[in-house]
Amino acid sequence: AMEIIRAVDKPEIALLIDYYHSMLGGDKLTELSSYGSAIKHVHIASPKNARKFPNIDDIGDCRSFFAALKTAGYDGAISLEGSDGGNLSRRSSARSRAFATA
Repeated sequence: AMEIIRAVDKPEIALLIDYYHSMLGGDKLTELSSYGSAIKHVHIASPKNARKFPNIDDIGDCRSFFAALKTAGYDGAISLEGSDGGNLSRRSSARSRAFATA
């Protein structure tokens, strides 16, 4: 995708970074770190938990992902993708708070 973005060289063409697909696809975080201002949005879902909201157990894995985003200079929003089995509960809220401080 970055090859296309660089070739087109238009600010309207940018990246959505998807944690779930990045981890399943084996994307290298060192490459993500080099994407810089091309990153316009990020969302995360658990690759370990059937694409549901990330679990507390995912935080360790996400730290290096978040560090790569920081190195890239990304300071925008990170949205949650997925579900909690149709039940947005207190547990889900607690997970969101845990990730916000990771």
